[in-house]
Amino acid sequence: MLKKILSSLLAIALCAAILPPAQAAGTSWKYDKGVLILGGTGTADYSNRFSWQINFGSKITELQIGPGVTGVAGDAFKELTALKSVTLPDTFKVLSGYGFRGCTALAQVDLGKGLEKLDSGAFKGCTALKSITVPGGVDRPGDNAFEGCTSLVSARLEEGCGWVSKMMFHGCISLRSVELPSDLIFIGDDAFKDCWALTDIYYNGTRAQWENVRKDDTGVELAAATIHCLDAVLPGTPKPPQSGTQSILFDDVLSNYWGYNPIMTCARNGLVMGIRQPDANGVGSFGPEQAVTLGQMLVVITTLVCPEKRQNIPSHWAKGSYAAALETGIIQQGDFPDTIAALDTPLNRQDMAYIAANAARYKGWKLAERPEVAQEIRDFHVVSADRQQAVIQCYSSGILAGYGDKRFGPKDTMTRAQMTVVVCRLAGW
Repeated sequence: MLKKILSSLLAIALCAAILPPAQAAGTSWKYDKGVLILGGTGTADYSNRFSWQINFGSKITELQIGPGVTGVAGDAFKELTALKSVTLPDTFKVLSGYGFRGCTALAQVDLGKGLEKLDSGAFKGCTALKSITVPGGVDRPGDNAFEGCTSLVSARLEEGCGWVSKMMFHGCISLRSVELPSDLIFIGDDAFKDCWALTDIYYNGTRAQWENVRKDDTGVELAAATIHCLDAVLPGTPKPPQSGTQSILFDDVLSNYWGYNPIMTCARNGLVMGIRQPDANGVGSFGPEQAVTLGQMLVVITTLVCPEKRQNIPSHWAKGSYAAALETGIIQQGDFPDTIAALDTPLNRQDMAYIAANAARYKGWKLAERPEVAQEIRDFHVVSADRQQAVIQCYSSGILAGYGDKRFGPKDTMTRAQMTVVVCRLAGW
């Protein structure tokens, strides 16, 4: 009998041990036809992102949180890319860091009335989110809370929310207006960086109160906004003119992206365009991680070195650049098939070097040429014979470097962002 009792107790203990952390804490979850339902009481700890995320993460379109759940620890809902809307109950108090980061379909959020803690990066990268109200119980939202919410148009911080934290709205390129409480005491560094569309801040205090707010954000975006105080309207300082004929904005190339400078340099010099035309706010998309094609490279390089030779040939948008490259010797007949399909084919690294070196020769730009490079590059023997000199020149000149392990990767394709780096180095920018 004792043996049976001990066996039963052991079985119970084992069952308890394998329960998800959320259930052990007094909360529970279930999934039903696209809906994730959280119930029970207390704070649910989903920091280990267990089975429901692994098994149902890409299918969850709706989240229902019961009134007994007071918080969620960890990045519980990170990258639920099908999730469309969220409503937190008024009893919900704590949303931990990166809780909804990367929920790219999340367009509507109601944070409830009882929220007290909104940690760093909670909605970072929620690119479909259009508006947000932060309840007054959250006196200090976490840094980067809404960073990269590229569709966010308006934001409101209720009375009691005294901080606009560091980089809180960084990269919210569609953000036009913000409402701030009268008891605001601080605006953090780069809070509105890259908020290019920001035109109006509605402050629920007086001008004197506004002037007493500590502002670590010294960027042109905040400075350019009109401040609407209760007793005065403070016009913003016009933004300094950008190079080029117009402002160029890409929703997938923010200032913290590694290729921001070369991409924007090429764009403002008229060498590259986006893959999506600008919207009403003047914001398009560049597609920096997409493979660059032969046609795209020829358009860029001929625009740089021989714009007068380019023609408009209706059969393909890059056909005129192909003809200009042939005429100037940037490419030779037979280097690439004279077909539309070839123009739309991703370009590899040895062909990129070949085109760049020939463009330099056409312009009379001297490239370094160290013969010992052939021994330094581990896979030089893979480089096609008619591309070897170009690879040596571009490698020697730092225009197209190899990998950290001394490989060049001649047959590897390149991205659109990498192309702009090559072009900027070639042009000496």
